[in-house]
Amino acid sequence: AESRLNQAQKEHQLQIDALNERVNILEAQVRSSSRATFEERRKRIEAESALNAAQSNFLDKRDTQSAEIDELKLRLQSEAYAGRQALQAELQGATDRLSNQRDQALIER
Repeated sequence: AESRLNQAQKEHQLQIDALNERVNILEAQVRSSSRATFEERRKRIEAESALNAAQSNFLDKRDTQSAEIDELKLRLQSEAYAGRQALQAELQGATDRLSNQRDQALIER
């Protein structure tokens, strides 16, 4: 009976050792998986950060270009208005000269 008890204890210990080995393997897999998950998370955060920086840079450039375009529009409108005013003044001067010449010609007749 003692021999059978010793044999059962040995078999039981072998089962415990096998289970412990399996636990060690599973723990190693969990650690490896956790590292991989951490790496994936780190890479995703880096990619999101790079994307956010690119979007911010794009928006800054767009805002700068919009401001430059608005400034150019205002300058062109101002120049166009000044040009129209100058042309109207020139036209009025020419009209006045022609009117004066016509009046002078009528007086001389």
